[in-house]
Amino acid sequence: MHRKLLTPAVLEQRPPKSGRVEIRDSLSPLVLRITARGNRSFIVRARIKGQKQPIRLTYESPAHISVLAEARTWAVETVGSCRRGVDPRRDRSSDEAAAQAAAEKQARDRFGAVADLFLEKHAARNRSYAENKRIVDFYLRPGWEDRQIDEIRRPEIVERLDQIEAGAFKGRDGKTYGGPVMADRVLAQLRKLMNWHATRDPDFVSPIVKGMARTKPKDRARTRVLSDEEIRLIWPHLTGTYGAVLKTLFYTAQRLGEVAQMQCGQIGADGVWEIPAAVYKGKRPQFVPLTPEAKAVVDAQPEIDGSSLVFPAQRDPSKQMANWSALKAALDAAITESRDGEPLPHWTVHDIRRTCRTLMSRARVSPDISERVLGHAIPGVAGVYDRHAYVEEKREALEALAALLNRIIQPKPANVVPISRRAVE
Repeated sequence: MHRKLLTPAVLEQRPPKSGRVEIRDSLSPLVLRITARGNRSFIVRARIKGQKQPIRLTYESPAHISVLAEARTWAVETVGSCRRGVDPRRDRSSDEAAAQAAAEKQARDRFGAVADLFLEKHAARNRSYAENKRIVDFYLRPGWEDRQIDEIRRPEIVERLDQIEAGAFKGRDGKTYGGPVMADRVLAQLRKLMNWHATRDPDFVSPIVKGMARTKPKDRARTRVLSDEEIRLIWPHLTGTYGAVLKTLFYTAQRLGEVAQMQCGQIGADGVWEIPAAVYKGKRPQFVPLTPEAKAVVDAQPEIDGSSLVFPAQRDPSKQMANWSALKAALDAAITESRDGEPLPHWTVHDIRRTCRTLMSRARVSPDISERVLGHAIPGVAGVYDRHAYVEEKREALEALAALLNRIIQPKPANVVPISRRAVE
């Protein structure tokens, strides 16, 4: 090895015919190495204080005049560290490990990756998983999929909620979607996602705060109850599988999602339908005695090979029914047509459940039993310690409900007072 001032001419000199040549810089501990293949690199040799064997380190960039100044500084700092007893190789490995860890964290913190993990680990346990996933995929991923989650700040969240609230959120089909209630559903899902991520990343703070909702809970609460006349108008149009589902809602007072998932094996020989805790909103099993009217609807459904569902989808019997909005729209259209173009006032399928609760009160069913029929949590000590299933009490309540429904659907004719022949004469 010989010492020279490293200049462009020295850096670009011809490589040796074999082996390698090393030239030490006259201004620094930097060494230029040139191999027979023409590879050029900057290296430095130094002995760490307290160690016998010297070490050799290579500069991160190939030897070139453009990096010569930085390489000289690096060589001086490396030798200085060794003289102080610091191993620069550990610093480098730590830097590389830190850089790799930062890159991995950046990949994990991408909004799309967080959303995938949230849906897999958390939301999949929720009975509303399909709707939660639809909201995340449709309303949250566009524009945010490849963003870092901590870069999504409150102002742009508010802007997106404003779009959804105004019904101006553009889908991939170019159409606009949204509304105030949907804006709140999107906000609720985003809040859950970000709060869940905050439990896993101590450095992340959710930008969601109170006051971002677009409607008040009292405003969202629905009070619609179907009148007797409306029940009579609706009932003749409850045909096909969808009609059977709605009739079952009337006779059981359960939710649409639970009836849609009803399986033949869940109905016992005693006519009691056991809804598993895994699919029930209250996260506990619910026992629903099926009245003769409800059992007749269920038994009328055809058994389909390969399907355990009572109300399977027509195209794929192995799956649950879907496209509820279209089915409800078709029902409304049929009712409107039967009334010479006059539609019923707006009503939803969930109004059936509220109507059933009201009808049970009319049938003088105890409110305590009515609430248990609906599967609502019983407050206070009774809800904690009372584990009685109340199957017989529920059966009596549902039988009273069915009897009242039958009287509504098929009312008796008004009493006619017969006129005697003598009065006529």
